[in-house]
Amino acid sequence: MESYDLTVIIPTASSGGLLPMALAHLEVQTYPAACFEVLVTDYGNSEEVVSLIQRYISGAPIRVRYLRSPGRHFAEAANTAIEQAEGHWVLFLDEELLAGPRLVEEHITTQQLHKGKAAITGTVDIHPQVAPYTLTKWGMWREGISPRAADEPPSPSESPPVHYLDWRTENLSLPKEWLDKVGGFSESDRVLAGVADLSLAARLHDAGLEGFAAPQAMAYAWRATNLERERQRIYARGYGLYLLDQQRSAEQLSGRLLPHNWWLRCKVLGPFMAFCRWLCVTVSPNTRLFALLSRHVLQYELARGFCDSASGRPPRHAM
Repeated sequence: MESYDLTVIIPTASSGGLLPMALAHLEVQTYPAACFEVLVTDYGNSEEVVSLIQRYISGAPIRVRYLRSPGRHFAEAANTAIEQAEGHWVLFLDEELLAGPRLVEEHITTQQLHKGKAAITGTVDIHPQVAPYTLTKWGMWREGISPRAADEPPSPSESPPVHYLDWRTENLSLPKEWLDKVGGFSESDRVLAGVADLSLAARLHDAGLEGFAAPQAMAYAWRATNLERERQRIYARGYGLYLLDQQRSAEQLSGRLLPHNWWLRCKVLGPFMAFCRWLCVTVSPNTRLFALLSRHVLQYELARGFCDSASGRPPRHAM
C-alpha cells in the first residue's frame, strides 16, 4: 500500500480556519512534493472543514486527503489517519504549527540516519513575527520542549537521543510499521486523552523503538491562544498523567513531568492561583507580567489535575 516516503497527519477539531496556513507551508517544502502526502483528519466533524479541504485539494501542488473520524477524540482521529496513511513514515503535525521549509526533508534525512526505525522529534519554536510574551500552545515553560537558542543554532549532523517522555505528537515522525505493531493510539480510556502522546510513546518504547532529535526539523507556533482553553487542556494532561504514572509506577513519570514543588502548588496555592487568574484578565496580554502569571497558572493546573486524579475525584472539566 505504501507509495510515499512520508505521510503528514494533521488532526483537527476546529472549524478549519487554521488549516490554510498550515497547508500553505507544506506546499513549499524542499522535499519533492510527489514523495509525500498530507492527511487532514477531522474529529470536530465540521462542514466548514469539508468545504475548505475540497476547495483546497482541487488546486494544491501536493497531495492532500480529507478523512472524517467516526469519533470525536484525538486518538480515534489519529488512528483513522494511520490506517489510511500511504507513507513509509508518519509525521504528526499540529494544525496550530507552521512547517519550516525543510521540515519534511529533515525528518526523512534523520529517519534514514537511524535506519528508518526511530521516533524523530522535531523542534517547536515561536515564530519570529509573534510578539514577545504571547501565550501560545507552546509557551516557553512547557515541559519537554526546548526552543532553539538563537545564538546557538544546532548542527545539521547532530541527532542526540531523546527520552520517550519527550516525544510529542505535534512534530514527531514514526515508522508506520511500528504504529501498526503497537496498535496506534489507545482509545480505551477517555481520561487518558490528555496524555495520548505519552501513552503511545511508552508502548513504542516498550516495544524497543528508540528516539532521537532532528533539531533542524523546525515548526513554528504563530497563533495566540486563550488562557482558559489552555487551563482545561493542561488540567486534562495532569489528570491523565497520574493514571499513566500508576501504570508505570517504577519509572515515576510524575517526578519528570510535573513542575517543581507540585504538591505544594496543589495543596496550598489554590487561592493565590485564583488571584493570578483574575490578574491575567486585568493586565495587558503580551507583557512580561502576563507571561509570568499565565505560566504559574498553567503549572498549577497541571498539578491540580494530577492531584484530583490521585484523590479519585472526577475531572473538573470535560475530557
